[in-house]
Amino acid sequence: MRARYVRLARRLLRCAAAAVVLPDDADAAPLLAAVETGPVRLDDVAGASPTLLRAVGQAAATAARGGRPAPVRAVIAVPVGRSGTPRGVLLALEPEPRAWGDVAVAMLADLAAGCAGELAAARPTGAAGRPSASLAELDDLTRNARALLGLSEGLAGAQGVDDVAHVAEMIGLIQFGCGHVSLWLRDGEELEQVRPRGPRAPAPARLPLSDDHPLGETTLLGQPRVAARRGDLEARYGRSDDLRVGPGRGARLFLPVVQGDAVAGALLLAWDQPRDLADAERPVYDALASYVGQAVQRLQLVEERRAALLTLQESLLPRIPVLPGLAVCARYRPSAALDHVGGDWYDAVPLGGGRALAVVGDVVGHDLRAASTMGQLRTVLRTLAWDRDAEPAAVLARLDEAMVALDVPGLATLVLARLEVSANGTTAVTWSSAGHPPPLVLAADGGARVLEAAPELMVGVECGSERHDHDVVLAPGDTLLLYTDGLVERSGEHLDRGLERLRASLSTRAALTDDLDVLVDAVLDDLLGARPCDDVALLAVRVPRTEVAPAP
Repeated sequence: MRARYVRLARRLLRCAAAAVVLPDDADAAPLLAAVETGPVRLDDVAGASPTLLRAVGQAAATAARGGRPAPVRAVIAVPVGRSGTPRGVLLALEPEPRAWGDVAVAMLADLAAGCAGELAAARPTGAAGRPSASLAELDDLTRNARALLGLSEGLAGAQGVDDVAHVAEMIGLIQFGCGHVSLWLRDGEELEQVRPRGPRAPAPARLPLSDDHPLGETTLLGQPRVAARRGDLEARYGRSDDLRVGPGRGARLFLPVVQGDAVAGALLLAWDQPRDLADAERPVYDALASYVGQAVQRLQLVEERRAALLTLQESLLPRIPVLPGLAVCARYRPSAALDHVGGDWYDAVPLGGGRALAVVGDVVGHDLRAASTMGQLRTVLRTLAWDRDAEPAAVLARLDEAMVALDVPGLATLVLARLEVSANGTTAVTWSSAGHPPPLVLAADGGARVLEAAPELMVGVECGSERHDHDVVLAPGDTLLLYTDGLVERSGEHLDRGLERLRASLSTRAALTDDLDVLVDAVLDDLLGARPCDDVALLAVRVPRTEVAPAP
């Protein structure tokens, strides 16, 4: 039992190691105590109690199966059974720090629930010591219903085709006892394997779309292909690694993934052992393929629409001009959520004489209207900044008036900074914030600090609201960072934690590189990962280490 759930955890979470700890195991007590109130997630074990670290180390040693266990730097531990009285602990382990995310915790909890079921008391048995036929049938019905319920819930929250592949793999491995599940989609005259996302997910495999292998034949004919054992496939198609039919010598089921009248690809279910796939089992497998096909079609249509909206949004973002005496780097990262198209933007306006304005803003909302409002605000603000050589607070006050006069809809937060390069190499910054996250300054020595100020109203709320300017001087080598809230805000978390995360990332990364573009990209990767939950716009302005005279 342990080996199965260890294998499932490693496969589904793409983690280096996993372990199942039971009450009788050495050092089990600290782990059982740790999960009494629910799952424990440590992106980095630094700071964890020595007792817990020792227990995790013992679990890693068990997972190594007699080999030399690697050090553990990140761990998820979930209770096997109810919190408060766990029957054991299921762990996912990594030798390096890892931002696990809520999905990984939920995934491991699902596995733990299945593990708890196998540890439960034995079911009533018949005279021969085996489950009675009626109980076995009921168990099959319950399993199938649970599988389809889990499938529908998982696919409803899918944000990409890789999520669909992951959900199908999870249902096949946990509910149907498969040893391998893979989704293949048609791409022109080839089939491409959809890889569930993860740090250790291998590169997608590709096959020609032809009838000389079962995946291609299933797709071309739109008909399932069944084999009680892998040898039956080799007898029909010949022995070839290009069959891509998964490990093991057991049964194989190839199901067409249908979208309307077209076949989009094939779903492969493979078992480790030979088995007869009875007709009674087939409807639930057919339902699995049908759900997958519908989900893929929905996501592809939504992704096409989102791609068009992102193209529109990115076309509204400006090309950052050269700011004399300053180095500038700007980035925009869209949200991974399919229904999010935000109003985040950045901009910079040279004013001549070594002066420039820099702005980062965020329109309230995540739809096409927000993107449209963003374009209007950017244009109005650029015009005001160029027309009036005024301090940022005065420009924002004028923007409030313009939004009313020009009937620009919506609300927005933004921070506007005026920069003036001096002959001695320093740069004076005056900035004003309209309800926006505070700027940060990364000093030349690698220290990072937040520029705190009392909060003020967003633009678009009312005319005549009092606004204030704040000043800071950047020395040679210092960097000013403006960004939108998606970089630091997380649901259920105080903003201070996000700001500290950003400050720490800036300091750490600055010690590794002096290249502004490399630094910004590394910080974005640290804080956002591969699938940002919100749009992010960022603008970094650095004063060169060498003295630069102001432009004429």
